[in-house]
Amino acid sequence: MGWTSEEIEERADELADWFENDFPERAREVPVAELLLERAARARAQCEQAVADAVHAALDAGVPWSRVGAILGIDALDASRTYGLGIAEDSVGVPAGLGVSRDDNSGVALDL
Repeated sequence: MGWTSEEIEERADELADWFENDFPERAREVPVAELLLERAARARAQCEQAVADAVHAALDAGVPWSRVGAILGIDALDASRTYGLGIAEDSVGVPAGLGVSRDDNSGVALDL
């Protein structure tokens, strides 16, 4: 059920009073674009944490770095560098589980 015109007017008066008297002082001083940027930055940080948590859960479940990277749209090495803090490195100096081997020229090759 909708509001009556009297209820709308009463609510409008309450909101106007709040904006004029109780609205946070900082919000009056900071441009809207800056407030929106702050909100977006907080949301991005929350999303990045959710991705990191999901990556670690996938790794714990046995998903290989090559698949993690593919899902994230990056290669396995970049995925491991971004999300693989604290994992053991193998003999060629990259995170274990990347499928790394030495090629015939004593270089390093990814076996993805």
